Amino acid sequence: MGSRLLVGSFVLLAVLTVGCADSEPQSSAAPGTQPVLGVDHAALGFVDVYGAIVDPWCSAVLVAPDVVITVARCVENIDAARIRFGVGAVTPDGAEGGMFQVRLVMVNPDHAQWQHDLAALILARPLTNVTPVAMGIDLDAPARLESVAYSYVHRGESGLRTLWSGNAQPSDDSIAVVATEGNPSCQCVTGAGMINEAGQLLGFVSAGAMRDPNDPSASCAASFNLAAVSHNQTFLQQALAASATAVVP
Repeated sequence: MGSRLLVGSFVLLAVLTVGCADSEPQSSAAPGTQPVLGVDHAALGFVDVYGAIVDPWCSAVLVAPDVVITVARCVENIDAARIRFGVGAVTPDGAEGGMFQVRLVMVNPDHAQWQHDLAALILARPLTNVTPVAMGIDLDAPARLESVAYSYVHRGESGLRTLWSGNAQPSDDSIAVVATEGNPSCQCVTGAGMINEAGQLLGFVSAGAMRDPNDPSASCAASFNLAAVSHNQTFLQQALAASATAVVP
């Protein structure tokens, strides 16, 4: 993780290193009954892990009708049968847009480096109510990126889903984002996708740098570092190739 290695309080470490945390291992929306969502960035959802006491476990992004990307440390060594992808806000019985079973977990072989800390979740069946987000090109100049933040709750409770944005700066091995609008709160932000103004996915929140401890009004992290889409093309193409529906460029 280099000079941007995650440091700080137990809460920040637990959220950004492990995730947030789950439910029954089957879909709560039957085929043909998935509600059409009117929420912003509906493809930016969350990971639910059966047996966890809080929900969500991590954030995640739908990049094809049956392919979800999150960070590897959220799902590594967890059986696919225990994992579901949730769409929309957390509800007492799952998620407003449904919960969808995972059939296969693919972990990036280079995931030990936070810049490549990614995993793909191949769903048991494609989603019909959510348009997957298109992956964009490299960030070559400072820009505003937008994302979704979840607040974790105990199983059976409703949870908030909010929009936030930040100023993004490209670097040689990452994209660093400083929150400027909204508050990601460091709850379930790990694995969240960040979208540019053209609606393209540029990266996934992988690590956070601790905020100034003398400024209690600041966001929980001074900045968030992304595993950039442009730096993980090989793995992302492999994930799309495992899809039953995606067209691989």
